[in-house]
Amino acid sequence: MEAYTSMHMTVKGRVNVNEVVVLLKNELMKKANDRFSKKYVPVFCNDMKVYGKEVDVDESCSLSSSEMEYFKDVLTTIAENFNCEFTFSANHYSCNCGYEEYIEASYKNGVLTYKDMASEDMGGWCSDEDCGEYIIHVLDYDPSKTYTCPECGRVVPEEELFPNGVPTWEVEEIRIK
Repeated sequence: MEAYTSMHMTVKGRVNVNEVVVLLKNELMKKANDRFSKKYVPVFCNDMKVYGKEVDVDESCSLSSSEMEYFKDVLTTIAENFNCEFTFSANHYSCNCGYEEYIEASYKNGVLTYKDMASEDMGGWCSDEDCGEYIIHVLDYDPSKTYTCPECGRVVPEEELFPNGVPTWEVEEIRIK
């Protein structure tokens, strides 16, 4: 398995960021429930770096796609325990199969907004058999625009750019009591 996971969190207000990081690490470790997770979640936690009010992990080779689901519960616990505003993002890319996952979250005024998008292929490619040139990533895709292959000049419609459908954000708002 070769996969990379990055994470960024910004904490606002008068909260000790190191305490937030301790809870973040502890909650991730609690979620590790199989042999693989118990081996690699600690690596991800050790890759966390604190810079003032920011926490970063830069392309850690430690989490699989299944551990990405841990973040929703972990962020909910952080919001419940600290009640401080924060923003969070994480992305995961598997070099083996092209699976990508993106998470964006924010907590403010008692509401955790959690967005998640995942797909096997988020790249839009030219559908011409003789070309196959990369055109656009779904995060940069605008359905109101026309996309032309930079290599062969073919106009490529959405259903050919993304034959499995355009991946979309799943958004959930979680009220914290």
